[in-house]
Amino acid sequence: MRVLSGLSILSLLAGVYALSLDLKIPSSNATVDVRVFNVANGSIVNSADTLFAPILPGRETANVPLYSFLIEHSQKRLMFDLGTRTDPQNFAPSVASLFTSGIIQLEQQESFKDITELLQDGGIPLTSIDAVIWSHSHFDHILSFSNSTELMIGSETDTRTYPTFPNATLQTSDFADRKVTKIDFTKANLTFSGLNAIDYFGDGSFYLVNTPGHLPGHLTALARTTPTTFILLGGDTFHHVGGGPPTTPLSAELPMPRASPGGV
Repeated sequence: MRVLSGLSILSLLAGVYALSLDLKIPSSNATVDVRVFNVANGSIVNSADTLFAPILPGRETANVPLYSFLIEHSQKRLMFDLGTRTDPQNFAPSVASLFTSGIIQLEQQESFKDITELLQDGGIPLTSIDAVIWSHSHFDHILSFSNSTELMIGSETDTRTYPTFPNATLQTSDFADRKVTKIDFTKANLTFSGLNAIDYFGDGSFYLVNTPGHLPGHLTALARTTPTTFILLGGDTFHHVGGGPPTTPLSAELPMPRASPGGV
């Protein structure tokens, strides 16, 4: 089981931000446990400009990790995002072509395990997972899972599938014979920094937050790991570290528009 070693650092940073910004998150002593799996690492070859700009010479290829998160709460287990599959040639044609053309490459594609294998290697039966939540439906966040497991998606998610729709990125097998729940944030009774939020377990330990923009139906999660600290499960709301608070070394290596040249 591969677990990201920097998890405690992420928790600390998220906690600092949660305290420094008055997001009006209700207080609670209820918490969840979070485990993160670095399922694979991928490269967007000579196409980093499809994600961010400006691109420095020699940085035309973007290297990105593909994560999956296990959330545990009492006797409940959730997965938030699933990474990618080991056989990308079997994606819908519109996605598979990105791999066959070489635009997207997976590190050690022949040897890596998908999240279902990693969970079972770690002694976690797939049948013990109560629900899978997709932050959004891009290929590096989704995977076919046990049909007995509920799938939860943002209500605006494009659920058209191949082959009925030839250019669709999803396939019939992604939804077949499973319960699919669309999360309707218009019915949310919480708002964090102007974003509608839903208290998933009803005790303040785990919130789903509506974060439209990257893809229709995109959502993120706030996982409370101690009464005063959170881990933000951001999906793809944050592609580039240069989008964070700028510092002089960071801005020099990874420039972003309007980044302060002097840093802060």
